[in-house]
Amino acid sequence: MRTLTRAFTLFVAAAIFVAVLMTARKVAVHVRASSDIQVSPFTLVQETKSYQNAPAGEVVERRTVARQRDGSTGTQFLYVSPTGHSALPRADLADGRVFMLADTLQLKSSGRLPESRLAAWKAGLASPAVNCIAPGDSFAGEERLPGQHAIIVIRSDERHRFTSWRAPSLQCCELQTRVEEMRDGGWQLLAFKELKMLTPGDPAAMWFDPGAGSDEVAPSGIFGKLAESSGKKWNDCPECPNSSKLEEVDRSCYQMR
Repeated sequence: MRTLTRAFTLFVAAAIFVAVLMTARKVAVHVRASSDIQVSPFTLVQETKSYQNAPAGEVVERRTVARQRDGSTGTQFLYVSPTGHSALPRADLADGRVFMLADTLQLKSSGRLPESRLAAWKAGLASPAVNCIAPGDSFAGEERLPGQHAIIVIRSDERHRFTSWRAPSLQCCELQTRVEEMRDGGWQLLAFKELKMLTPGDPAAMWFDPGAGSDEVAPSGIFGKLAESSGKKWNDCPECPNSSKLEEVDRSCYQMR
């Protein structure tokens, strides 16, 4: 449970960072939520290690991301713990529909991205930042990752520093992310999401499964049931964001991607 909730905390932090980035980005073209776009399709695998309680790093998540030519994106979050794995597939479709599944529990949660967020997502894909450097980013170099040339950028504030590896040929898709926190006058590594594999081309249809036959619940219902399946209650996790207010999860889950 502790590993699952720590992974979820990292997931929420990353989502907030993406939302801030999209808000700061100045897009050169106007794209409506209903607009059709064409992007480079791919499937990639990433692994996230947490360094908060393990100096050598502890694997907390393995992620598969599959993107279709219209921008629809299927993501499977596989949370890793000593007692087992918890998989959470999610599909964000180009028409704004969103599905999140908990296969082992036969549960799903469906929603829609707000029109403004869907339009911003499509605009970012249709007109990515020049050299993948958005306003507020600092260029930090270039690197060849598995199958892709990447631009390295840094964005920071007083407390946190985010280093991102972005692929220009994939509409600046973020391939790797390093998160650090200011402690005792220096940057301390919190988490690192590393690219393990990238395959260009159309992804398998399985990554966009709408979960037919699964029971519909709110997003909080999925996270709550996952906690219960591990023998815990969500409120037993004081380090989780809004651990006593699962309704906050429901309000924010489909507000960003």
